[in-house]
Amino acid sequence: MEYRGIDVSSWQGDIDWAKVKASGIYFAILKAGGSDGGNSGRYKDKKFEQNYKGAKENGIKVGCYYFNGKACTSAEAGRADAQHFLSLISGKTFEFPCYSDLE
Repeated sequence: MEYRGIDVSSWQGDIDWAKVKASGIYFAILKAGGSDGGNSGRYKDKKFEQNYKGAKENGIKVGCYYFNGKACTSAEAGRADAQHFLSLISGKTFEFPCYSDLE
């Protein structure tokens, strides 16, 4: 069986999740936030809550990711990013994994 999925963040703007479901998408990996925000540091993706709600309401399975910025070069920074990531997803349920995106 083949499962089709998408990766979404605020860069995709407002998403019509009913259309996404109708197109055959089974899962979505949502950007929760990151630490690549330059001087603003750690942040929550502007569309994370909206995307989470829309996907769930339309029966789309959900996972998420956190984009670690270039300043994540020490154990201390890694722990701080991990704690921020956990605070963003606290209380939510996921059917797919939650990832740390290190590039």
